[in-house]
Amino acid sequence: SDGSDGSDGSDGSDGSDVGARVVEAVRTTLWPELHPLAERFAAAGHRLYLVGGTVRDLVAGDDRPAFDLDATTTARPAEIKRLIADWADAVWTQGERFGTIGAMKEAPDGGEPRIYEITTHRAEAYASDSRKPDVVFSDDVVADLSRRDFTVNAMAVEITTPAPVLVDPFGGAADLAAGVLRTPLTPVESFGDDPLRMLRAARFLTRYGLEPVPELTAAVREMGVRLSIVSAERIRDELDKLLVTRRPGPGLRFLVDTGLLAHAVPALAELHPVRLDATVAAVPAAGPAPAGWWGDPPVLRLVRWAGLLAELDASDARRVLRDLRASNEDVGAVSTVVDCHRRWFAGPVSGATSDATSDATSDATSD
Repeated sequence: SDGSDGSDGSDGSDGSDVGARVVEAVRTTLWPELHPLAERFAAAGHRLYLVGGTVRDLVAGDDRPAFDLDATTTARPAEIKRLIADWADAVWTQGERFGTIGAMKEAPDGGEPRIYEITTHRAEAYASDSRKPDVVFSDDVVADLSRRDFTVNAMAVEITTPAPVLVDPFGGAADLAAGVLRTPLTPVESFGDDPLRMLRAARFLTRYGLEPVPELTAAVREMGVRLSIVSAERIRDELDKLLVTRRPGPGLRFLVDTGLLAHAVPALAELHPVRLDATVAAVPAAGPAPAGWWGDPPVLRLVRWAGLLAELDASDARRVLRDLRASNEDVGAVSTVVDCHRRWFAGPVSGATSDATSDATSDATSD
Protein backbone atom coordinates (compact mmCIF):
# COMPACT_ATOMS: atom_id res chain seq x y z
CA SER A 1 0.00 0.00 0.00
CA ASP A 2 1.18 3.56 -0.71
CA GLY A 3 -0.82 4.98 2.20
CA SER A 4 -3.23 6.86 -0.06
CA ASP A 5 -6.19 5.05 1.53
CA GLY A 6 -5.07 5.87 5.06
CA SER A 7 -3.09 2.66 5.43
CA ASP A 8 0.48 2.43 6.58
CA GLY A 9 1.26 -0.87 4.95
CA SER A 10 2.55 -3.45 7.40
CA ASP A 11 4.96 -1.37 9.42
CA GLY A 12 2.70 0.44 11.92
CA SER A 13 2.20 4.18 12.08
CA ASP A 14 5.24 4.76 14.30
CA GLY A 15 7.65 2.69 12.20
CA SER A 16 7.61 -0.08 14.82
CA ASP A 17 6.71 -3.70 14.27
CA VAL A 18 3.21 -3.31 15.75
CA GLY A 19 1.53 -3.10 12.35
CA ALA A 20 3.58 -5.99 11.04
CA ARG A 21 2.50 -8.09 14.01
CA VAL A 22 -1.21 -7.61 13.43
CA VAL A 23 -0.90 -8.28 9.69
CA GLU A 24 1.01 -11.45 10.45
CA ALA A 25 -1.60 -12.48 13.03
CA VAL A 26 -4.37 -12.10 10.44
CA ARG A 27 -2.31 -13.92 7.83
CA THR A 28 -1.53 -16.90 10.06
CA THR A 29 -4.71 -17.27 12.12
CA LEU A 30 -7.62 -15.87 10.10
CA TRP A 31 -6.61 -15.69 6.45
CA PRO A 32 -7.71 -19.22 5.42
CA GLU A 33 -11.11 -18.58 6.99
CA LEU A 34 -11.55 -15.04 5.66
CA HIS A 35 -10.14 -15.35 2.18
CA PRO A 36 -13.19 -17.04 0.56
CA LEU A 37 -15.46 -14.33 1.99
CA ALA A 38 -13.09 -11.55 0.92
CA GLU A 39 -12.91 -12.94 -2.63
CA ARG A 40 -16.69 -12.56 -2.98
CA PHE A 41 -16.55 -8.89 -2.07
CA ALA A 42 -13.51 -8.22 -4.24
CA ALA A 43 -15.10 -9.92 -7.27
CA ALA A 44 -18.11 -7.61 -6.87
CA GLY A 45 -15.86 -4.55 -6.81
CA HIS A 46 -16.11 -3.94 -3.06
CA ARG A 47 -13.54 -3.65 -0.29
CA LEU A 48 -13.83 -5.52 3.01
CA TYR A 49 -11.98 -4.73 6.24
CA LEU A 50 -11.70 -6.29 9.66
CA VAL A 51 -12.27 -3.49 12.12
CA GLY A 52 -12.66 -2.39 15.74
CA GLY A 53 -12.04 -4.68 18.67
CA THR A 54 -10.93 -7.55 16.45
CA VAL A 55 -8.00 -5.52 15.17
CA ARG A 56 -7.29 -3.85 18.51
CA ASP A 57 -6.94 -7.15 20.33
CA LEU A 58 -4.72 -8.59 17.59
CA VAL A 59 -2.49 -5.51 17.89
CA ALA A 60 -2.44 -5.90 21.67
CA GLY A 61 -1.44 -9.55 21.34
CA ASP A 62 -4.43 -10.36 23.53
CA ASP A 63 -5.00 -13.87 24.82
CA ARG A 64 -8.75 -13.81 24.39
CA PRO A 65 -10.46 -17.01 23.24
CA ALA A 66 -12.12 -17.23 19.82
CA PHE A 67 -13.96 -13.98 19.19
CA ASP A 68 -16.65 -12.71 16.90
CA LEU A 69 -15.46 -10.80 13.85
CA ASP A 70 -16.55 -7.28 12.95
CA ALA A 71 -16.03 -6.03 9.42
CA THR A 72 -16.82 -2.91 7.42
CA THR A 73 -17.28 -2.61 3.68
CA THR A 74 -18.11 -0.30 0.80
CA ALA A 75 -21.07 -2.59 -0.04
CA ARG A 76 -24.54 -1.45 0.95
CA PRO A 77 -26.66 -3.76 3.17
CA ALA A 78 -28.65 -5.29 0.30
CA GLU A 79 -25.42 -6.14 -1.51
CA ILE A 80 -23.90 -7.61 1.66
CA LYS A 81 -26.90 -9.94 1.95
CA ARG A 82 -26.54 -11.01 -1.66
CA LEU A 83 -22.81 -11.68 -1.35
CA ILE A 84 -23.06 -13.84 1.78
CA ALA A 85 -26.38 -15.59 1.05
CA ASP A 86 -24.83 -18.88 -0.12
CA TRP A 87 -21.67 -18.56 1.99
CA ALA A 88 -23.10 -18.16 5.50
CA ASP A 89 -24.91 -20.90 7.39
CA ALA A 90 -27.28 -18.31 8.87
CA VAL A 91 -27.98 -14.63 8.18
CA TRP A 92 -29.88 -12.10 10.27
CA THR A 93 -30.93 -8.60 9.40
CA GLN A 94 -32.10 -6.94 12.61
CA GLY A 95 -29.44 -4.25 12.22
CA GLU A 96 -30.00 -3.69 8.50
CA ARG A 97 -31.34 -0.15 8.83
CA PHE A 98 -28.10 0.74 10.60
CA GLY A 99 -26.10 -0.93 7.83
CA THR A 100 -25.28 -4.16 9.68
CA ILE A 101 -25.87 -7.69 8.45
CA GLY A 102 -25.09 -10.55 10.79
CA ALA A 103 -23.93 -14.00 9.75
CA MET A 104 -22.90 -17.30 11.27
CA LYS A 105 -20.42 -19.67 9.70
CA GLU A 106 -19.90 -23.19 10.99
CA ALA A 107 -16.29 -24.12 11.73
CA PRO A 108 -14.97 -26.68 9.23
CA ASP A 109 -13.25 -28.59 12.03
CA GLY A 110 -16.42 -28.92 14.07
CA GLY A 111 -15.40 -26.22 16.54
CA GLU A 112 -17.41 -23.24 17.72
CA PRO A 113 -19.18 -21.40 14.87
CA ARG A 114 -17.94 -17.91 14.05
CA ILE A 115 -20.26 -14.92 14.26
CA TYR A 116 -19.71 -12.07 11.79
CA GLU A 117 -21.15 -8.57 11.74
CA ILE A 118 -20.56 -6.83 8.43
CA THR A 119 -21.47 -3.13 8.29
CA THR A 120 -21.47 -0.61 5.49
CA HIS A 121 -18.99 2.25 6.06
CA ARG A 122 -20.76 4.88 8.13
CA ALA A 123 -20.42 8.52 8.99
CA GLU A 124 -22.93 9.18 11.74
CA ALA A 125 -23.64 11.45 14.65
CA TYR A 126 -26.16 11.86 17.44
CA ALA A 127 -28.51 14.83 17.42
CA SER A 128 -28.09 16.90 20.56
CA ASP A 129 -31.28 15.53 22.13
CA SER A 130 -31.40 12.04 20.60
CA ARG A 131 -30.57 8.56 21.86
CA LYS A 132 -30.42 7.19 18.30
CA PRO A 133 -27.64 7.83 15.77
CA ASP A 134 -28.40 9.45 12.44
CA VAL A 135 -27.04 6.83 10.03
CA VAL A 136 -25.26 8.09 6.92
CA PHE A 137 -23.49 5.56 4.70
CA SER A 138 -20.05 6.31 3.30
CA ASP A 139 -17.69 4.90 0.67
CA ASP A 140 -14.57 5.95 2.62
CA VAL A 141 -13.04 3.69 5.25
CA VAL A 142 -11.13 6.61 6.77
CA ALA A 143 -14.38 8.51 7.28
CA ASP A 144 -15.80 5.41 8.95
CA LEU A 145 -12.76 5.03 11.22
CA SER A 146 -12.82 8.73 12.11
CA ARG A 147 -16.21 8.18 13.75
CA ARG A 148 -14.96 5.39 16.00
CA ASP A 149 -14.64 6.04 19.72
CA PHE A 150 -10.85 5.88 20.27
CA THR A 151 -7.79 5.64 18.07
CA VAL A 152 -7.08 2.14 19.42
CA ASN A 153 -10.42 1.12 17.90
CA ALA A 154 -9.97 3.16 14.71
CA MET A 155 -7.80 0.61 12.94
CA ALA A 156 -8.78 -1.77 10.16
CA VAL A 157 -7.18 -4.58 8.19
CA GLU A 158 -8.16 -4.77 4.54
CA ILE A 159 -8.68 -8.36 3.44
CA THR A 160 -9.76 -7.78 -0.18
CA THR A 161 -6.09 -7.32 -1.09
CA PRO A 162 -3.62 -10.06 -2.06
CA ALA A 163 -2.31 -9.93 1.51
CA PRO A 164 -3.81 -8.25 4.60
CA VAL A 165 -3.00 -4.54 4.96
CA LEU A 166 -3.28 -2.50 8.15
CA VAL A 167 -5.20 0.77 7.78
CA ASP A 168 -4.32 3.03 10.71
CA PRO A 169 -4.87 6.68 9.76
CA PHE A 170 -5.06 7.94 13.36
CA GLY A 171 -2.08 6.15 14.90
CA GLY A 172 -4.00 3.64 16.99
CA ALA A 173 -1.24 1.03 16.96
CA ALA A 174 1.28 3.56 18.22
CA ASP A 175 -1.14 4.77 20.90
CA LEU A 176 -1.75 1.23 22.09
CA ALA A 177 2.00 0.60 22.28
CA ALA A 178 2.57 3.90 24.11
CA GLY A 179 -0.35 3.45 26.50
CA VAL A 180 -2.28 6.51 25.31
CA LEU A 181 -6.06 6.92 25.09
CA ARG A 182 -7.12 9.45 22.43
CA THR A 183 -10.06 10.02 20.11
CA PRO A 184 -9.66 10.08 16.29
CA LEU A 185 -11.41 13.45 16.00
CA THR A 186 -11.45 15.99 18.82
CA PRO A 187 -12.90 14.61 22.06
CA VAL A 188 -15.75 17.12 21.83
CA GLU A 189 -16.71 15.77 18.39
CA SER A 190 -16.31 12.14 19.43
CA PHE A 191 -18.29 12.43 22.66
CA GLY A 192 -20.89 14.54 20.89
CA ASP A 193 -21.39 11.68 18.40
CA ASP A 194 -22.02 9.20 21.24
CA PRO A 195 -21.84 10.37 24.86
CA LEU A 196 -21.50 6.79 26.12
CA ARG A 197 -17.90 6.97 24.90
CA MET A 198 -17.06 9.07 27.95
CA LEU A 199 -18.05 6.15 30.19
CA ARG A 200 -16.34 3.68 27.87
CA ALA A 201 -13.08 5.62 28.32
CA ALA A 202 -12.99 4.48 31.94
CA ARG A 203 -13.10 0.83 30.85
CA PHE A 204 -10.46 1.23 28.17
CA LEU A 205 -7.92 2.98 30.36
CA THR A 206 -8.44 0.21 32.91
CA ARG A 207 -8.59 -2.73 30.50
CA TYR A 208 -5.51 -1.79 28.46
CA GLY A 209 -3.51 0.25 30.97
CA LEU A 210 -3.92 3.47 28.97
CA GLU A 211 -3.51 7.08 30.09
CA PRO A 212 -6.06 9.57 28.75
CA VAL A 213 -4.65 12.66 27.06
CA PRO A 214 -5.47 15.91 28.93
CA GLU A 215 -7.93 17.14 26.31
CA LEU A 216 -9.95 13.91 26.61
CA THR A 217 -10.20 14.27 30.39
CA ALA A 218 -11.16 17.95 30.04
CA ALA A 219 -13.91 17.10 27.55
CA VAL A 220 -15.41 14.50 29.90
CA ARG A 221 -15.51 17.08 32.69
CA GLU A 222 -17.25 19.58 30.43
CA MET A 223 -19.65 17.22 28.63
CA GLY A 224 -20.68 14.76 31.34
CA VAL A 225 -24.25 16.05 31.34
CA ARG A 226 -24.62 14.66 27.78
CA LEU A 227 -24.74 11.18 29.31
CA SER A 228 -28.38 11.97 30.10
CA ILE A 229 -29.39 11.21 26.50
CA VAL A 230 -27.95 7.68 26.72
CA SER A 231 -30.34 4.90 27.70
CA ALA A 232 -30.08 3.41 31.18
CA GLU A 233 -29.50 -0.03 29.67
CA ARG A 234 -26.41 1.12 27.75
CA ILE A 235 -25.00 2.82 30.85
CA ARG A 236 -25.57 -0.31 32.94
CA ASP A 237 -23.97 -2.56 30.33
CA GLU A 238 -20.89 -0.33 30.19
CA LEU A 239 -20.59 -0.30 33.98
CA ASP A 240 -20.92 -4.11 33.98
CA LYS A 241 -17.96 -4.34 31.60
CA LEU A 242 -15.87 -1.96 33.70
CA LEU A 243 -16.58 -3.79 36.94
CA VAL A 244 -15.45 -7.21 35.63
CA THR A 245 -12.07 -5.96 34.39
CA ARG A 246 -9.17 -7.32 36.40
CA ARG A 247 -8.38 -3.95 37.99
CA PRO A 248 -11.38 -1.61 37.79
CA GLY A 249 -9.91 0.90 40.26
CA PRO A 250 -8.32 3.32 37.73
CA GLY A 251 -11.53 3.45 35.72
CA LEU A 252 -13.65 4.16 38.79
CA ARG A 253 -11.19 6.85 39.87
CA PHE A 254 -11.50 8.43 36.41
CA LEU A 255 -15.29 8.56 36.82
CA VAL A 256 -14.94 10.22 40.22
CA ASP A 257 -12.25 12.72 39.21
CA THR A 258 -14.05 13.85 36.05
CA GLY A 259 -17.44 14.09 37.73
CA LEU A 260 -18.93 11.56 35.29
CA LEU A 261 -20.02 9.33 38.16
CA ALA A 262 -22.59 11.96 39.13
CA HIS A 263 -24.29 11.43 35.77
CA ALA A 264 -23.93 7.63 35.68
CA VAL A 265 -24.79 6.77 39.32
CA PRO A 266 -25.93 9.99 41.04
CA ALA A 267 -26.45 8.32 44.42
CA LEU A 268 -22.73 7.50 44.68
CA ALA A 269 -21.66 11.03 43.83
CA GLU A 270 -23.67 12.24 46.82
CA LEU A 271 -21.50 10.26 49.26
CA HIS A 272 -18.98 12.05 51.45
CA PRO A 273 -15.60 12.07 49.62
CA VAL A 274 -14.01 9.83 52.28
CA ARG A 275 -16.75 7.22 51.88
CA LEU A 276 -16.56 7.48 48.10
CA ASP A 277 -12.78 6.96 48.18
CA ALA A 278 -13.31 3.90 50.38
CA THR A 279 -15.80 2.54 47.86
CA VAL A 280 -13.42 3.00 44.94
CA ALA A 281 -10.66 1.26 46.89
CA ALA A 282 -12.91 -1.62 47.95
CA VAL A 283 -14.36 -2.61 44.58
CA PRO A 284 -11.14 -4.11 43.11
CA ALA A 285 -10.64 -6.12 46.31
CA ALA A 286 -14.08 -7.66 46.00
CA GLY A 287 -13.33 -10.89 44.25
CA PRO A 288 -10.36 -10.12 41.96
CA ALA A 289 -10.85 -11.48 38.45
CA PRO A 290 -8.85 -14.65 37.82
CA ALA A 291 -5.99 -14.32 35.34
CA GLY A 292 -7.15 -15.18 31.84
CA TRP A 293 -10.86 -14.88 32.75
CA TRP A 294 -13.03 -13.40 30.00
CA GLY A 295 -16.69 -12.80 29.41
CA ASP A 296 -19.21 -11.98 32.12
CA PRO A 297 -18.49 -14.07 35.22
CA PRO A 298 -21.80 -13.55 37.03
CA VAL A 299 -20.66 -13.92 40.63
CA LEU A 300 -17.72 -11.55 40.14
CA ARG A 301 -20.00 -9.00 38.49
CA LEU A 302 -22.50 -9.13 41.36
CA VAL A 303 -19.78 -8.95 44.01
CA ARG A 304 -18.27 -5.91 42.33
CA TRP A 305 -21.68 -4.21 42.12
CA ALA A 306 -22.21 -4.93 45.81
CA GLY A 307 -18.82 -3.41 46.58
CA LEU A 308 -19.68 -0.34 44.52
CA LEU A 309 -22.99 0.19 46.30
CA ALA A 310 -21.99 -1.02 49.79
CA GLU A 311 -21.98 2.46 51.34
CA LEU A 312 -25.65 2.93 50.37
CA ASP A 313 -28.65 1.58 52.21
CA ALA A 314 -30.08 -1.55 50.64
CA SER A 315 -33.15 0.40 49.54
CA ASP A 316 -30.94 2.97 47.79
CA ALA A 317 -28.93 0.20 46.17
CA ARG A 318 -32.14 -1.32 44.82
CA ARG A 319 -33.20 2.07 43.47
CA VAL A 320 -29.87 2.56 41.68
CA LEU A 321 -30.09 -0.83 39.99
CA ARG A 322 -33.72 -0.40 39.04
CA ASP A 323 -32.98 3.01 37.56
CA LEU A 324 -30.32 1.25 35.48
CA ARG A 325 -32.89 -1.36 34.36
CA ALA A 326 -31.07 -4.24 36.04
CA SER A 327 -32.79 -7.61 36.18
CA ASN A 328 -34.84 -8.53 39.23
CA GLU A 329 -32.32 -11.27 39.97
CA ASP A 330 -29.43 -8.81 40.01
CA VAL A 331 -31.36 -6.30 42.11
CA GLY A 332 -32.19 -8.98 44.67
CA ALA A 333 -28.72 -10.49 44.87
CA VAL A 334 -26.81 -7.21 45.11
CA SER A 335 -29.17 -5.56 47.58
CA THR A 336 -29.01 -8.66 49.79
CA VAL A 337 -25.22 -8.41 49.95
CA VAL A 338 -25.39 -4.66 50.60
CA ASP A 339 -27.88 -5.24 53.40
CA CYS A 340 -25.63 -7.92 54.92
CA HIS A 341 -22.67 -5.59 54.73
CA ARG A 342 -24.55 -2.78 56.44
CA ARG A 343 -25.57 -5.12 59.26
CA TRP A 344 -22.21 -6.87 59.65
CA PHE A 345 -19.85 -3.93 59.46
CA ALA A 346 -20.28 -0.62 61.20
CA GLY A 347 -17.14 0.89 59.62
CA PRO A 348 -16.49 2.07 56.06
CA VAL A 349 -16.71 -0.30 53.14
CA SER A 350 -12.94 -0.84 53.14
CA GLY A 351 -13.42 -2.98 56.27
CA ALA A 352 -15.34 -5.63 54.37
CA THR A 353 -13.53 -8.75 53.37
CA SER A 354 -13.63 -10.19 49.90
CA ASP A 355 -14.45 -13.67 51.22
CA ALA A 356 -17.40 -12.49 53.30
CA THR A 357 -18.87 -10.54 50.42
CA SER A 358 -18.36 -13.44 48.00
CA ASP A 359 -20.02 -15.88 50.41
CA ALA A 360 -23.00 -13.61 50.81
CA THR A 361 -23.35 -13.22 47.06
CA SER A 362 -23.22 -16.99 46.56
CA ASP A 363 -25.99 -17.39 49.12
CA ALA A 364 -28.08 -14.68 47.50
CA THR A 365 -27.73 -16.08 43.98
CA SER A 366 -28.53 -19.63 45.04
CA ASP A 367 -31.99 -18.80 46.37
